Amino acid sequence: MLLNTGEVGVVSQVFPGFPLRPIVRVIKNPAGEELKSPYEIDLRKEMNITIVKAV
Repeated sequence: MLLNTGEVGVVSQVFPGFPLRPIVRVIKNPAGEELKSPYEIDLRKEMNITIVKAV
């Protein structure tokens, strides 16, 4: 999925009460380069980061 930050990630965990605010494992930076060390963002805690579209 594409985030509003330009990063690309995959959903690693979904929470029943928050289906649109999953934990996302970021695998590509905004330049489209694969990360050597992917990291996770909990969208329930990072309210300024949103999913833009599925890729």
